Amino acid sequence: MYNVNDLGYYNGGVPRKHRGTVRGTSMGEAGTFHSPTIHNFIHYNHADSARVTSLDTIQFKHYMGTDKADFNRTMPAYPMYYDKGFDYRKDRDFWLKVLLGMMGLSYAIKRW
Repeated sequence: MYNVNDLGYYNGGVPRKHRGTVRGTSMGEAGTFHSPTIHNFIHYNHADSARVTSLDTIQFKHYMGTDKADFNRTMPAYPMYYDKGFDYRKDRDFWLKVLLGMMGLSYAIKRW
C-alpha cells in the first residue's frame, strides 16, 4: 500500500509529478523508514484510536483494583424518583411564597 518492503523501508519506483524524490505510492524518500506513527496518524487519528502501552495497562489495573468495591456495586444505589407532576417545583414555589409573605407582613407591621 505504501511501497514498503518487509523491513519497513520505502522502495524505489517510478517518479511522480510534483512529488520530488518520493517514488511510487510511498510516503517518503526511497530507503527511509516508514514510521508506524505516521501510518496511525493517517488512518486512526480519532479519540478512540489511542494506543495502549504497558504503562497504561499497569495503571489501569491498579486503578481498577483500588476501587473494586465501588466498581462492583450496582449503580445507581438508590431507585430513581420520577417527578411527573412537578411536585418538587410546586413545593419550593409554595414555601417561597410563604417566606416572602412572612417577610412582607413583617415589613408592613413595622411600617404601620
